Amino acid sequence: MASIYDRKTLMGVYEQWNRPSNFLKRIFFGNTITSQTPNIEFDFKKHKKKAAAFISPILGGVIQTKEGFSVKEYKMPVVGETYILSAEDEAFERRAGQQVYEQKMMPKIAGYLEEHDNAISRKEILTCAELLTTGTITVQEKNTSGEDGNLWNIDFGLTNTETLGAGLMWNEEGTNPIADLKRWRTTVSNASGIAPRICVLEPEAASAFVNNENVKDMLDTRRITLGQIDPTVLEAGVTYLGTLTSLGLEMYEYQEQVHDGTKDVDILPKGTLIMGPGSDKWVVGPIALEIGDKKGGAEPEIITAERVAHSWVENNKVRNLETMARFLPLVGDISAYFTATVIS
Repeated sequence: MASIYDRKTLMGVYEQWNRPSNFLKRIFFGNTITSQTPNIEFDFKKHKKKAAAFISPILGGVIQTKEGFSVKEYKMPVVGETYILSAEDEAFERRAGQQVYEQKMMPKIAGYLEEHDNAISRKEILTCAELLTTGTITVQEKNTSGEDGNLWNIDFGLTNTETLGAGLMWNEEGTNPIADLKRWRTTVSNASGIAPRICVLEPEAASAFVNNENVKDMLDTRRITLGQIDPTVLEAGVTYLGTLTSLGLEMYEYQEQVHDGTKDVDILPKGTLIMGPGSDKWVVGPIALEIGDKKGGAEPEIITAERVAHSWVENNKVRNLETMARFLPLVGDISAYFTATVIS
């Protein structure tokens, strides 16, 4: 019988869970793919909407060069959580019968793994939000003591941003949020050739939108052509506001808090709006583990999964229980996104 600390047993716990989905991940990066190497190449697209040329039916078409692509390679970062099990736990494993021990310990181990999973999921949420609001992902590695290690940025080059100034903010009289949305949608479409279909608003931004007098008047008089705002709570922190039919935009209100290691922080900054296509990829990368063999040595094993759990004993005394993940939200064309601050 395999030990409850066997990697396959631990991984089986994650495979059986129905993990709550990350809203930003699900709505913007819903296409999960895997990579067999930790390095991944990005084909960054910068489209130019060219028209075809008139040509001679004899000579054929104009040969086109491949425009608007730049290739960058990044090493996907790894996140992880580790628990050190108590000596008492190990003592029970050595002294008690295996079956009795497993019955008592498996719920406790599953609880540890669930805490690992929740912490990694919160990191996924923060990573999505940082990319969507700034166009970058900050990677700050930590050593086993929690001290800062290597620091680097993955920069996708977001340029479609705007902060509304005084007299233009959505919670001020005379402003027109729908006109702003139409203008930003046109900017995205012209830059990328892609029509955004998702618009996510921080709660105060959402409140400013639905309570704006121009928005209310336009929806009351032109509901058939513009759309309908009918808020519906979908899950904790997520409200579906409705659809602006004339712009092809699904409108959502979203916010939650996570602890970033020092304090509780809002996922979305105050007044934030994110507009995008909602069709990009979430890349799951490989984890390399040192697995001890029968001779007491170690051989590497490469595992590709959303969560990789394993356990080992140090100096025949302390057992470690660790969960790791390697992931990266992958934006195909950053110019298909727009980020704005609509209230201060």
